[in-house]
Amino acid sequence: IAVMGIAGEIAQKSLAEKEGLGTFRVRLIDAISAMNSDTFKTYAKIKGA
Repeated sequence: IAVMGIAGEIAQKSLAEKEGLGTFRVRLIDAISAMNSDTFKTYAKIKGA
């Protein structure tokens, strides 16, 4: 679940002003496929881990 949330944040940040859900979907999939441990550690907001 955390990976999906992080990928969503990354995808949203990469959108330009006029880009919509189609572009978001592609960027979300790209963010998931490019996810690595460094990206996860940077964005994760997990307490007690």
